[in-house]
Amino acid sequence: MGRFLGVVAVILFGTLLVGYVMSYVDWGLRTLFYSYPGPTWGGLLLIIAIPFLVRLINRTGAVLAMDRHIEESDWQPIDPVGREWPWTDLRLRGTIRVLRAWSFETSGFPITAGEIKWTGNALAGAVVPERGKGVFVIVHLPTEVPSMAMRNRFDRVGDSPMLDSSALRLALLNDDIPPWTARGRTLFTIEVPKAWIHPSVVDGIVRRALRVVELLGLTPDQAPDRS
Repeated sequence: MGRFLGVVAVILFGTLLVGYVMSYVDWGLRTLFYSYPGPTWGGLLLIIAIPFLVRLINRTGAVLAMDRHIEESDWQPIDPVGREWPWTDLRLRGTIRVLRAWSFETSGFPITAGEIKWTGNALAGAVVPERGKGVFVIVHLPTEVPSMAMRNRFDRVGDSPMLDSSALRLALLNDDIPPWTARGRTLFTIEVPKAWIHPSVVDGIVRRALRVVELLGLTPDQAPDRS
């Protein structure tokens, strides 16, 4: 709480400082261009600065919410460096970097989730944008499954009968589930959220990944250790 109040105080002070500076800029420009009949220059500059301040406040709030959630929940931060990720062999070009990651359990399934950044279509269609930053979810499955994927509405990878599920295809068509990839004892999804990465955003993406697992007919019985 102390850290949150401190950051809020800094942002408020910065906002007041910008307004104070802009008032002097406005005074100076009006003195120089006293005949200008339109909006003041300081006002225009302040209007330009406000969206950046709002963005900073929202981003800071999301970061603090994530930090607080990690401290208060069973989420365990993990070091992404040197780990074997299930999408590693998809990369033929470009770059893939896991920025941060956590492990926890949801609905009986061990989960690894985190923030990922990629360029150059390095994820080979596992996510729609060819470059960007998003949230990944890895569900550790109770048993091995055939290598398979549903990348978009018309692209399926593999010949497993599990892909023939009409409910699975309908859920993808309706955007009730994201594109997904399964191999071995893992199933992963990668989504680009429209909001800052917040605990509720991550939870929603995890729930969508677990919906895929449910539609595949898998349950968490005898789930393996997430390590």
